[in-house]
Amino acid sequence: RAKGKISVLGTIRCISALCPLELEGGQIEVGKFGNVQGGDVIMKSEKIAVQGSISTTGQGHTEQAGSGKGSRPLSSWTTSYDEWRVAGSGAGHGGDGADGCYQYSSSYGSKPSGGDSYGSSSEPRTFGSGGGRGCYYSTSCSSSSQIGVGGSGGGRIYMNASSIEIDSDATISADGAPGSMRSATSSTGYGAGGS
Repeated sequence: RAKGKISVLGTIRCISALCPLELEGGQIEVGKFGNVQGGDVIMKSEKIAVQGSISTTGQGHTEQAGSGKGSRPLSSWTTSYDEWRVAGSGAGHGGDGADGCYQYSSSYGSKPSGGDSYGSSSEPRTFGSGGGRGCYYSTSCSSSSQIGVGGSGGGRIYMNASSIEIDSDATISADGAPGSMRSATSSTGYGAGGS
């Protein structure tokens, strides 16, 4: 917080999920090489000028968390491991998430449904939800060597100013992130975008 001008010429970062980062001053400028990263970025000023980047990409809810969380495969607990060769589903936010898209055999379990939509289009201030986990073997959904971790959702960006100028080369993003994949048969759901 400052009474005068805040100039971001390098990187300001708070990289844990949902991490709050607040800038408040008479004037806020994110320079051409300036980079603001956090889970919940709040900027309050009379004037905000952005030439560089502001990002909350992948800093929202983590895997299978949030109101529109993706799902992991559900098991029918047969003796075969093939029931778990199903991709996790995508998270929802402004719209529903995608259903799990891969299934080794329709004889085992079912594809998980995508996460539900939530939030407000007129006052968007909600975090993106996390995508669903992908699992390979029926006994391995808790083993880090046998799973794909679902992608984290996007965070929140809030700017409150009398004047906001965004350069044509600037980047402002609150995207959901892809998950980590062990193999094609344990692929994961993406996280939903934030606000």
